[in-house]
Amino acid sequence: MKFSNFAERYRVKISVLIAVIIIIISKPNKWSILGGLIFSIMGNLLRLWASGYIKKEKEITKSGPYSLTRNPLYLGNLIIGLGFCLASWQIFSIPIFFLYFLIFYIPLIKNEEKRMTELFKDDYIQYQKSVPAFFPRLRRLEKTGGFSFKNALENKEWRAILSTLLYYLAILLKESFIK
Repeated sequence: MKFSNFAERYRVKISVLIAVIIIIISKPNKWSILGGLIFSIMGNLLRLWASGYIKKEKEITKSGPYSLTRNPLYLGNLIIGLGFCLASWQIFSIPIFFLYFLIFYIPLIKNEEKRMTELFKDDYIQYQKSVPAFFPRLRRLEKTGGFSFKNALENKEWRAILSTLLYYLAILLKESFIK
């Protein structure tokens, strides 16, 4: 099995393990939790927004957040993860999270780009040339093909929100026992 396929298949399970490790080593306080929660809410809002636009492997989504970055869902994951690190108030959580993110998401993005190029050929290549892979280019937002809450539900975006809530419940419990 190629690592990119492994990354695609197991990234969520490994992310749960990383979150547990971060909780174990954490030394949270109410301010770190609040700051982390703000980041994580922003990441989840970005994911929800993106999830309401994307029609996975049926078309090239070029509107909404996809007009700014080709991978807004993964950018949302990065922001959520940074929130987790901030909430943990443990400096070692940052390299642990970044190492996980780089090891799993770079091959994942490359794998998806290959699949999208095979499916949509020149149209996807043109999209790649006009929209950055990860960090958004600040430019005019393309609004065609609007947001659909139904689409976000079909894409099971509730799972990322639930995972975030569970993380903060665990970190709050840890903070209450540290005192």
